[in-house]
Parts: sequence; structure tokens; C-alpha cells
Amino acid sequence: FPKSLPLHAWALQGSWQIGQQYDDAKTGAALEFRIHAKNFYIVMEGVGSGSHQVTVTIDGQEQASMTVVQVAAPTLYQVATFASSGDHTVRLSFPHGGVRIYSATFGSSAPPGMACAPGGLCSVLPIK
Repeated sequence: FPKSLPLHAWALQGSWQIGQQYDDAKTGAALEFRIHAKNFYIVMEGVGSGSHQVTVTIDGQEQASMTVVQVAAPTLYQVATFASSGDHTVRLSFPHGGVRIYSATFGSSAPPGMACAPGGLCSVLPIK
């Protein structure tokens, strides 16, 4: 990853299969976002049978309450909810791969599927 990401930017690390509608995380892949938000969501699904681990790290601290997300079907997952809107770095790591990423959204009061900047401009943040 770069030493720092600009606000509302993201970066990939490791091996990924990049597709037109989604990206597949391979073993050891990771994805990092720099956001200003109160809530952070991501649409993921497992590839193949079984469930897959996703480790969540926020602002450099692994989150015990959400360390492992079992991804088994395409679903909108709430990754983080903060006490108030603020700048955060959110990293998702895929130790065994097998996870397909569709999109990520974040915001302060928008419903899932929308990302809203402090000025009120809302949009969806696709992973591409």
C-alpha cells in the first residue's frame, strides 16, 4: 500500500483477478480505503463453496468484534459504524482469498448504497 492515501481513495495489495463487474481477491490480497464517514459498507460474496474470512482493520487496529466476516452469498456487509463522521483508514484483508468484491459505500447518514461527502454530494463508489 502507499504510505498514505488521499481522502476517498482506495488501493489494492496482493494478487487480484480484475473483472468488469467485480474483482476477485486471491490468497493474501488486501484492499484499503481512506474515507470520511460514519458508516462503511461493502458488497461481497464468496467464490466457490464454503465461507471465507475477511479481516477488518480500522485506523491500524484489528477489530476484535468484526475480525472475521463469513462471506457466503452476495450481500451488503456493514463493515464499520463510528460514533460520528470522521476520517478513517479501513483495510480488508483476505488471508485465503476466495472473495468477490462488487462495490463499497460510505457516508454519514445516507442509506446503504449511497456515499455522501460532507458537502452533501452523494454517489456510489465502485471498486474499479
